[in-house]
Amino acid sequence: MVPGKANQRVVADRLDWVQRMLDEIRSLPLGSLNEFAGDRRNIGAAESCLRRALEALLDVGRHLHRGNRGCGGRKRCLRELAEEPSGMY
Repeated sequence: MVPGKANQRVVADRLDWVQRMLDEIRSLPLGSLNEFAGDRRNIGAAESCLRRALEALLDVGRHLHRGNRGCGGRKRCLRELAEEPSGMY
């Protein structure tokens, strides 16, 4: 990675992964606790998807932070980065 430049493809891939994991969680039987807990595999599936989504979000944060080094020696917070028009979305 070039210092000062975050790779938009990496960020987009991670955010796509987060979306897929959230879709997987939504596909679980979430109507009631009894329905959800009726199959013990649902708990493990939900935990796994949530963990993967959180890991992907942390990857995005680390990537943006690393990509922001070298910008005039000034570290900016993720909020500033997120507010910049980047054409990523």
